[in-house]
Amino acid sequence: MGSLAALGLALAPAASANSNDDWYLNKLLDLGITSSPTRMIALGHHVCDELAAGMSANQVKDWLYTTTTFRPMEVGWIVGSSVRAYCPQYVSRVAG
Repeated sequence: MGSLAALGLALAPAASANSNDDWYLNKLLDLGITSSPTRMIALGHHVCDELAAGMSANQVKDWLYTTTTFRPMEVGWIVGSSVRAYCPQYVSRVAG
């Protein structure tokens, strides 16, 4: 492979990590939540990490609200979308 072709491959954007990321980012976009995709994916995984560590959904929402600039309704959407995309085993903890 020529050096220019190798450089092109090295500079090519990475493919999307997975379909869960795509679904999650599209869902947030549909809800009007726009931010860096990398930031939102990391935040989505962090939501699941906090739930796995024993935090309640309300505690995660409170944490998210006080540490970001998202509005209360957006926080709920982020938590719900995060769970559906990355840790569906916690859906019952955030539903209702």
